[in-house]
Amino acid sequence: MATTIEQKTALDESLVPSTQ
Repeated sequence: MATTIEQKTALDESLVPSTQ
């Protein structure tokens, strides 16, 4: 499950790196 979350986070950061 961690893989899916990590992939989603990576995509989100790549699409819109506004989390940090």
